[in-house]
Amino acid sequence: MSRIGKKNSPSPLNKLHWWLLHNGPRRHVTVDTRNGRISFDSTDNCVGKHVFFRREYDVDKVERFIGLLDAGDFIDRADPGLVLNVGANIGLLATALKLYSVFDSVIAFEPVPSNFELLKKNVIQNGMERDIECVNIALSSADGEIEMELSEENYGDHRVRRTSDNGAFGESERKTLRVPMNRLDTFMKRYHEHDRAGLIWMDIQGHEGEFFAGAGELIVRDRVPVVTEFWPYGIERSGISRARYCELVASMFTHFYDRDELKLHGIDEIGGLFEQYAGADVGTDIILVNTAWKKSTA
Repeated sequence: MSRIGKKNSPSPLNKLHWWLLHNGPRRHVTVDTRNGRISFDSTDNCVGKHVFFRREYDVDKVERFIGLLDAGDFIDRADPGLVLNVGANIGLLATALKLYSVFDSVIAFEPVPSNFELLKKNVIQNGMERDIECVNIALSSADGEIEMELSEENYGDHRVRRTSDNGAFGESERKTLRVPMNRLDTFMKRYHEHDRAGLIWMDIQGHEGEFFAGAGELIVRDRVPVVTEFWPYGIERSGISRARYCELVASMFTHFYDRDELKLHGIDEIGGLFEQYAGADVGTDIILVNTAWKKSTA
């Protein structure tokens, strides 16, 4: 969930420009950014608003995290493999990973049709069709279909629905739709059997536990580090207990980095993050690694 901070806040004229765009007829707005030429929905008051004012999205984070993984010997610069962008939204991370990392090939997964339309548009208008494959499915613990609930305010907060209870953000009132669903293990065996994944970069609003349950074979086989949002409220609302989440990540990874300090922690400490980031609107990013998977020991 992106927010515009007070530092370097937009000018009154830019704020007025955004107000007119946001409250005018719904349309795609296109701007040039550090992520490339990006189109977004004028009614998106979170990611779209951030891109309009800042003209970039998480570029510094991509450079910092990729640099950390590279320095830690978790990425093979000579043969990096594929990067899988799970929960790609409109493609801001996918284009940033292509432009600012060692990875040449990206598979971008986005289940919601309106976001997927913009994902494809942004890939095409940046001339990245050969580099970024766009896939319109959700990734979870089973194959079939799954129900998504749609945020009217933050189009990066569309989520898999596992409960109809009213939550901190009025989730029970959200519209829903059903979308195709695969396990990552199923998808890769079917379409990329001979390709190797080098990194997973994921933001799926709390559904990470279900994702890990359907991706363990690939992660272990290809020794894949994972950059992921960590949002306790979303994880617990997804129907996965904190104990089950911790069990899943501990079955694959030995350590993690927390975005706020980028210090290596033992995976047995991950349960403490649920308390550290308690609260419906509090979270972080973590990088999950296995020190036995360093490329120099492969």
